[in-house]
Amino acid sequence: MRRTRYSTWIVVSTLLNLLAPAGVGAIGPPTDAVPACRQALSAWFTGPPAADITVKTGLPSWFANGLQHPSTSIQHPVSIILPAWFATSDQQPPTSSHHTIHPDAVTVTGPDGPINNCDVVTFTIIATNDAVTTTSVIITSTMPADFEPTQHVFDVDEVGPNETITRYAVFSSTCSAVSGQNVTIVSQDNYDNITRYTDFSVNPGAITVRKEPAVVPAAVGEVITWTVIVENTGYGRVDNVLVTDTLGSGLTFEAGQTSAYTPSLAQGQTLTFPVSARVDACTRLDNEVVAAWGCSTGQCQQLQAKASVDLQLKTPYLDYTSPPFNVDYCVGSEIFTITVNNSGEGTAHDVLLTTDMSPLSVTVLSPGAAYTPGVGFTLPDITGTTGTPTEYELICQLTISDPCGLETTGGGFEFQLEFEDDCGNPYVLPVRRESWTLVGDVPSLSISKEDMPGEIYLGDAVSPTIVVNAANLNGPLVVTDTLPPGWTVVDPDDGNVFTVTAQVYITWTVSGTTTTVLTPVIRSPVIALTDTAACDYCGQLAINTVEVRGTDCQNCEHSAQDTASTYIQCQDNLTSRNKQVAPVAA
Repeated sequence: MRRTRYSTWIVVSTLLNLLAPAGVGAIGPPTDAVPACRQALSAWFTGPPAADITVKTGLPSWFANGLQHPSTSIQHPVSIILPAWFATSDQQPPTSSHHTIHPDAVTVTGPDGPINNCDVVTFTIIATNDAVTTTSVIITSTMPADFEPTQHVFDVDEVGPNETITRYAVFSSTCSAVSGQNVTIVSQDNYDNITRYTDFSVNPGAITVRKEPAVVPAAVGEVITWTVIVENTGYGRVDNVLVTDTLGSGLTFEAGQTSAYTPSLAQGQTLTFPVSARVDACTRLDNEVVAAWGCSTGQCQQLQAKASVDLQLKTPYLDYTSPPFNVDYCVGSEIFTITVNNSGEGTAHDVLLTTDMSPLSVTVLSPGAAYTPGVGFTLPDITGTTGTPTEYELICQLTISDPCGLETTGGGFEFQLEFEDDCGNPYVLPVRRESWTLVGDVPSLSISKEDMPGEIYLGDAVSPTIVVNAANLNGPLVVTDTLPPGWTVVDPDDGNVFTVTAQVYITWTVSGTTTTVLTPVIRSPVIALTDTAACDYCGQLAINTVEVRGTDCQNCEHSAQDTASTYIQCQDNLTSRNKQVAPVAA
C-alpha cells in the first residue's frame, strides 16, 4: 500500500511540474501557504498517517509538514525522472521546436471550374493548430500579375491549441489574366514557411462585330436597314458589352437603335439589333459600329465594323407647258396654270423657272412656290417616277398693276427651266419665249388731220379732214381744233367755235367707239398787202393742231393729237412793158 501511494505521488508530481509555470522547478512551496501539490491531491493525501514512520522516512523532510519548506534546497523528486534541463525554468532545450501548425494541416481550395475574365476569384485557406499555441501566424496568398487582390494578406498572430482558422483570399481577374497557380504561404514563429500551390485555368473572352449587309444599294430618299451582330467567339464569358452605331452625316436615323448594352455575353452567344436610316445625301454614307467589353478595372477589347451605301443615282427630267397669257383689260387680271412635269426617275431639286413678267404683277397661288420679280418662280422638289410623269401645277394670277401707265397692250416673256438632281448636279433647259396680250375692251384712240395744202395765198380758205379713230372708250370724246393765229372759221361742221384771248378754237363731241370724220372750213388771215401786218404772215408756216381726249373702263384718260401746216404766200401786182432794142449803126 505504501509503495502504491508513493508511486502515485511520483506520477502526480511529475504532471504538476510539467504543467507548472516556469520558475517553480527548484523552489518549494511557501511556508505560509498550502503547497500547490497538496491542493491538487485528494484529501486523504494531505498528510501521511502519524504512525507511518516508513513513509515519512522515504519522503523529503519538507513533505512531513505541509506548512514548511526545508531550510535548504534539496533535490526535487521530479528531477530524478526528468532531464536535467527541466530542473530550472530559465533554461530551454538546445534544439527547441515551437511549431504547432503542421504542413499537413493547411489546405487551400480554389474555384470549382475555369475562371472568366472579370471574375471575382476566391481561394479558401484552412489551417488547424495542434495542442500548443503558435504565434506570429501570417497567411499570404498571391496570384499572377493579371489578378488584382481585394484581400490576400492575413495577420492572424496567435492560434490557440486545436484551433482551426479559415481565411478567404479574394482576387479580381483582369482583361489579360491567364491560367496559372495561386501561391499561399503560412508563416509562424520558429518554423519554416508552409507553401501551397493551387492550379487554376482561365477561359479568355473575345468578341467579333459585323454589320449585315456590308454594302447596301440605295438611292437618295430610300430607307435602308442593317443588322448589327456582336458574337462572343472566345472561350469564356465577356462582361459589360457596349455597342455604339454611328451613322454618317449623309444618313438620317429612322428606326431601330444605335446602341445596345448587356451585362454579360456567354461563350458562343450573340447580341443583335437593327438600325434603319434614310439616305439624304450623296456623300458621307459610311456607317461604323464599335463594340467593346471589359471589367470594372478597364476595357478589355474594342472592335469596329463598317458598312456603306452603294448610291444609285436617279436622273430627273423636267419639261413644262404654258397657256396663252391673255389678260382682259377691263377685268384687270387673269389666273394661269403652268404645268411642270418630271418624266425622269430622280427627284428634281432647287427648281427655278426664270422669267420677268413685267409690266404685269404676279401672285402665286400654288403651295410651295414663290415669285421674285426679275428672277422668276421657285418651285418645290418634284419627285420622279418610273411610270406616268409626276406633274406640278404652278398656278399664278397676273394683274395689270398700272393700267393707266401701260405703254403697250402686249409683249413677250422669256422662260428658262433650271433644276438639280439628288447630288446637286445642275440641269438647264433652252430658253423659250411666250407672248402676252391684253384682250377684251382694250381702248384705242388716234386722230389725224389731212388734206391741208402745202401752201396757200394769204386770205385763202382750206378744208382739212379730221379723222378720229376710237374704240372701247367711255362716253363722248372731245375733239379740239386749234386754228393758227389770225385764222377764222368759215364752216365749223357742226362744231362749237369760241375764242380765248384772240385764239380761235373749234370743239366737237364724238363717239368713243367708232371712227368720226370732220371737215371744217377755215380761212387764213384776210389782210391787205399794203398793210404792214401782212408781213407777219407772208412766207410763214401756219400750224393747225387737233387733239382728242377720253376715258376707258379702267378710268384711265386717253388722248391723241395731230398737226397740219401750210405756207402762206402773199400776191404782188407787177407791171410789164414791151421794148425794142436796135444796134447802133456803124
